[in-house]
Amino acid sequence: MISWIFKASIVFLLLITTTILVQLLTFRHRRSILPPGPFPWPLVGSLFLLRLPIHQSFDQIAKQFGNIVYMWLGNTLVVLLSNPDMAKELYTIHDLQFASRPREQLMKTAIKYWGFGGNGIAFCDYTSKVKKLHQICHTELFTTRRLNASMALSKREISKAIASISKSLEHGNLVELRQIFQDLSFNCSTQLFCGKAFKNMNNLEREKMMQSGKFLFTKLNELMAKINLGDLFPMISQFDFQGIDKQWKSLYPQYEAFCARILNSYPKPNTLQQ
Repeated sequence: MISWIFKASIVFLLLITTTILVQLLTFRHRRSILPPGPFPWPLVGSLFLLRLPIHQSFDQIAKQFGNIVYMWLGNTLVVLLSNPDMAKELYTIHDLQFASRPREQLMKTAIKYWGFGGNGIAFCDYTSKVKKLHQICHTELFTTRRLNASMALSKREISKAIASISKSLEHGNLVELRQIFQDLSFNCSTQLFCGKAFKNMNNLEREKMMQSGKFLFTKLNELMAKINLGDLFPMISQFDFQGIDKQWKSLYPQYEAFCARILNSYPKPNTLQQ
């Protein structure tokens, strides 16, 4: 029995040592061809540098290493881009080159549920099907006519948000800007993309859908902002130590039902033909 445990320990130590050596050699090779970044510790990478809120940690890293930073999160190599002009260039000029960038290791759980298993337009690779979906978005959703038509709605929602902030300040209350901006973004987005669906509902149904949608998307955004260790370390994903997968599973049926309710509110194609 002792001999078996000793042999298993030796094998485990050899695996750990090999992993560390491979990571160090890979780090030295890539160091010369990649942007600067924090030194990665074996197995965990630079995860120890991240604190909540995450965006402030990224800001501190960018101040130390520059606008383009490469870092390891667990065994996943990521590139952190902190300059708005560079980000604009990436998503406008070089969008095709980065459209199929790997996301699976960082957002596997989110893609599984929110991205419908990687089939959603925001998470899937750039294929001929996705190219057609992008064209539909450009010609049907994000047209100048549609955006101009929604200008009055946006102004109204912004005025309501400003009035809410002013009212809270007058009473000496603390203002939670994050929630106000989330509500503002949700109200504008749902009216822009789901306005016709809401027109087919009565006031009570519309209010219930809005409240349900706000709750869902607030929770989903909170889950998206969390670092899921199970995604970074697949070997422990089945244990779900943080309970993130469990939360996704509980919210996904509600999210799916919300989307189905919106889609079912539109006239069916055969109805349009008649």
